[in-house]
Amino acid sequence: MSYADFLERKSRNSRATGILYRVALDSWAKANEAATIDELVKSIKDSKIDVYDSLDRMVTFLTKNDKAPKSINAYVSGVRAFLAYSDISISEHKFRAKVAMPKQYEVSSDKIPTREELQKLFLHSSLKVKALVSCLCSSGLRIGELLKVKVGQVNFDTKPGRVIIMAKETKNRRTRTVFLTDEAISLLKEHLGDRIAEKDSYIFGGTKPMRTGTAYDVISYACQKAELRFKLDKDSRRYAIHPHVFRKFFMTRLLSAGLDRGVIEALMGHKFGLDSAYLRLTEEEMAEMYLKAMDNLTIMHSGEVTREDVKKEVELSILHFLLSSGWDDPKNLIKHYDTLPMSDKISALKTMLLRMYHDAGDHSEIREPADLTLQKLEIPLPTTSVLESTTYMRFNSQNKFDSIIIESNDNQRLVAYSNRGYEIAGTVNGKILMRRTL
Repeated sequence: MSYADFLERKSRNSRATGILYRVALDSWAKANEAATIDELVKSIKDSKIDVYDSLDRMVTFLTKNDKAPKSINAYVSGVRAFLAYSDISISEHKFRAKVAMPKQYEVSSDKIPTREELQKLFLHSSLKVKALVSCLCSSGLRIGELLKVKVGQVNFDTKPGRVIIMAKETKNRRTRTVFLTDEAISLLKEHLGDRIAEKDSYIFGGTKPMRTGTAYDVISYACQKAELRFKLDKDSRRYAIHPHVFRKFFMTRLLSAGLDRGVIEALMGHKFGLDSAYLRLTEEEMAEMYLKAMDNLTIMHSGEVTREDVKKEVELSILHFLLSSGWDDPKNLIKHYDTLPMSDKISALKTMLLRMYHDAGDHSEIREPADLTLQKLEIPLPTTSVLESTTYMRFNSQNKFDSIIIESNDNQRLVAYSNRGYEIAGTVNGKILMRRTL
């Protein structure tokens, strides 16, 4: 019954579990300056080392190396399991008396993002990150589960979209079906492109799945660009928004929509939910319940697209266009746009639009969408004297555009073209005009 045999057994069901035990036992050996794990076990059996002292030294070693109390508790539990496997008994009474375990406290603080924060994140994200975040928010999947999903596991044609999560990739080794919002399906289709026909391709990655660390990095980078990478507590080991909070977003949004907690936990892969909800409800019944709450999980739009939704989308899209174009902003108006009160935001945006309209001159590819947007926002066309007092912005005459007109209530096409780089420029006879810089 060697150390290697023990690790092999613990790794059978989960490679991650095997790694945890290996790290725990390696830390135990280092703390006791033992050459090998088996040598340390022999010294304990020969009464050369007190088993409780060996565990206490391990706690001291881990504490000095800034391990969190929760991690220390997990490592000590792992070593105790190995000691039992090695026929070394541990008295609970003696353990409590001789091993000073650290008090448990939260070392990482995070927050559940609001829909507005997620919208801001989307504005600063690539298509891949939008698809990744949308899938996490709308499915409740763990990041590791999502990254192991292949194209063939996704049903793009049902409403809602469905994903079969294989038992071997889940924490509890049980196959389950989760759902995706229309928004997530649309983003995923755009992200995959021609790869949607490659059933054995991973949806995030390709021939190999995206690494978890890479997923954390791309989301963290998008958060940084959106000014959402911050810590609630300076000593926290995590930023306030990270991939796991999207799972919390999923749970709280469905709870607020009135879904049964057992159903939600079943979708998230919690044992309690799987044992209760899956015995009572069919997949179709769960899909029907999910559909009723789907708007709560939709990030960019929910329900019918109203005139106010379109107006806000026009404002955000023009702002995004300005940020990515060649227009100058000496007064840092755009930089501080998000910190302005709403009334000041609209005023600032009107100023930028008026400047755009004026400086466009004969360049219809700029003047036309500016004119349409001014009409949409009910802004009177400016006089020369008004324009001379506004913030100066430079027009890049090299820009050329491709246009598309979409029905105002066609949310799926609006999202799809937005992900292709099109921006909402205004309206034509009640329809949405979208343009992309070529």
